[in-house]
Amino acid sequence: MVNKLKKAPNLLNQHFHRSKWSSIEKIHGWVHYEVLNVFLADNKVEMISVCDKSIKVKILISELGDTKKWVQGWKKKY
Repeated sequence: MVNKLKKAPNLLNQHFHRSKWSSIEKIHGWVHYEVLNVFLADNKVEMISVCDKSIKVKILISELGDTKKWVQGWKKKY
């Protein structure tokens, strides 16, 4: 999915901006995150914790495709 979207930066930005994700492992104590910013030049997204707005993380866009790290939507702990 990410490879197809690399060819269309505007689509990539629209696809990820404000999308919701759940981390398989807790990050800074939380699992539910929302994409705040998309940095196409760096192939990264900045995510903010839904439960604690002071927590922000930057990850590679490719990591969102790794189901061992992230799942789309807000899911319960596995």
